[in-house]
Amino acid sequence: MEPILLIRREMMSNYEFQFAAKHFRIEESRVLCRDSLVVGRYSVLPHYAELERDLKLLGSRLINTNEQHGWIVSFDYYRQLTEFTPETWDDENIHQCQYAGPFVVKGKMKSRKWQWKSLMFAPTKGDALRIGQRLKEDSEIGDQGIVYRRFVPLKTFGLVPQPAWNDG
Repeated sequence: MEPILLIRREMMSNYEFQFAAKHFRIEESRVLCRDSLVVGRYSVLPHYAELERDLKLLGSRLINTNEQHGWIVSFDYYRQLTEFTPETWDDENIHQCQYAGPFVVKGKMKSRKWQWKSLMFAPTKGDALRIGQRLKEDSEIGDQGIVYRRFVPLKTFGLVPQPAWNDG
């Protein structure tokens, strides 16, 4: 099966689009994804199950099923993969957390990664709680539930020019 990136172009930056086009065939319509392994990028929600059914009729499939997607966005995976992922708290247990920071704060499914400095990275637990409160008021994130993850710096192997939409 040929891998295809199914996108909503208006939701992608030019930087992301140009990078993706170097590595994938890109389509903007599901009807053009015949006999393919489809990677949905900004294209699966809010009608994931419908897209999955339509692609099946075309002899294609999504790289992740609707059921697999549900397992990830519900954050159910965390308890099974605790030893492999940074320590994480939610609104039910963040107040019991003894870790002082830094944190990554996000919705279970979505984040405000483009606003890393103001709406995702928190140097202290107090900052994390403030960001969490702001994210709860965000119409795209608030209903998901907020997660607070121990920030773990990644090893840098190289640097690339930052896209214009990146605030830091």
